[in-house]
Amino acid sequence: MYEEEGDVTEIYFILKGDWGIGFNCFTKDVEGLDDAYIGSQDMTDRGILFARRAEYKTTYIGDYYVLGSKKSAFFYITEHGC
Repeated sequence: MYEEEGDVTEIYFILKGDWGIGFNCFTKDVEGLDDAYIGSQDMTDRGILFARRAEYKTTYIGDYYVLGSKKSAFFYITEHGC
């Protein structure tokens, strides 16, 4: 949904599904890490790990970035059903 250091121009309203907040750890070696940090293969190939996974029925993200004209500090990633 959002890329780290990317411009945020929209607020997302999440009605259902799994999503998470990730960060670039600059390594592709995930051996020995807890599965909670590891995402899909394309995320691992880019060195992105999950900092937090969330499952909400309704929520929103992006308000701070849009209203404050800020760049995204993290990756916001959809997992299933969004």
